[in-house]
Amino acid sequence: MCVKNKSLQRNYGISVEEYLELWKLQNGQCAVCQKALEIHIGQQGFGRGTRAELDHDHAMKKDKRFSVRGILCGGRWSGCNRKLGRHDNLAWLKKVIAYLEDPPARKLFRRL
Repeated sequence: MCVKNKSLQRNYGISVEEYLELWKLQNGQCAVCQKALEIHIGQQGFGRGTRAELDHDHAMKKDKRFSVRGILCGGRWSGCNRKLGRHDNLAWLKKVIAYLEDPPARKLFRRL
């Protein structure tokens, strides 16, 4: 637990206790998809798609603690944290939502 605490302090400015409080606040679920999360305190390796990973804003540099957004599902190949990490741009995500809600092809096929 000491290694995890040092890692959380160094990387995110929070303690293991604060990490566990956040996990409890989220009812042990991913903040995006609500999948049940496993926490890995003092364990090595990757979970099976339910690994809890701390999400943070990479752009925020001043106070690491305030860059923390929540705990998301992760894992080596998939999960909300990995997906969000690739597309961490709010303006672009809003455009994606607008596109999915009203794709151009719908307009075309409604006219035909």
